[in-house]
Amino acid sequence: MRPILLKGHERAITCVVYNNDGDLVFTAAKDQIPSLWYAKTGERIGTYQGHQGAVWDLSVSWDSTRMLSASADASARMWDVQTGRELVVYNHMGPVRSVSFAEGGQRFATVSDPFTDSPGLISVFEAPDDVPTDQLEKIACLEIDLPPKMKATKVVWGALNEKLIVAYADGTIRTFDPFDGTELEYAQVGTRQGRSSGVHSKDINRLCINKDRTLLLTCSKDYTSKLLDANTLQVLKTYKTDRPVNASVMHPTKEHVILGGGQDAMSVTTTSSNVVCGLQGGAVG
Repeated sequence: MRPILLKGHERAITCVVYNNDGDLVFTAAKDQIPSLWYAKTGERIGTYQGHQGAVWDLSVSWDSTRMLSASADASARMWDVQTGRELVVYNHMGPVRSVSFAEGGQRFATVSDPFTDSPGLISVFEAPDDVPTDQLEKIACLEIDLPPKMKATKVVWGALNEKLIVAYADGTIRTFDPFDGTELEYAQVGTRQGRSSGVHSKDINRLCINKDRTLLLTCSKDYTSKLLDANTLQVLKTYKTDRPVNASVMHPTKEHVILGGGQDAMSVTTTSSNVVCGLQGGAVG
């Protein structure tokens, strides 16, 4: 496989996603402007301008016509993939940490951080593709309040859109009914500061689900990535590294996982000869 360097962002990369066909790459960074690239050549096609804060997450519809972005400017936004036009702005009370289209692209979910007196939220929006975008409802059809000071970091949809799978900064994973907000499962294993805790002992940075939505892959600041059964949340395999794991992904057709990580510059006190991911600034490789 020939490596391709995508260079265009001015600040640290936060998210890289492929579309369903694998011919397009979408990237986000702390520079507020998501970008679109040809996967085969690395040529940048265009950008999506409108956010006023770092963009933390992206999600692309199954047919690659719409893209969602989640930002620290307390909004999620829907974009026309082909033209780059901003279609809808979904305002939240706090920074939006994650966004995810449901299978089929008719709904999507977000998670937002607590802000002042407002709790963190899991929100579900209706977004049917046969309704003109100027007629889409901008108010969530479901909101799930998170407990005080609890922070969700990532949301994905389970098989057949029957559940929302949410990762938290405390290392736990919980699932919810996307229609009434009922909590369904709670993954709790291991210890954290001497007490029963979550799947990880530190923050879960990312959570991804495989193409047939049967497996979950996490990555955490506790130096591990874990493979879980998406239905039962049982840990199937643990991948151990020598530094925080910031990103993880499963190959769509092969039994491979890719992990990327490293410490923030402020956390580095010695030079290590082992490099998991050496990209800095606005490069993707």
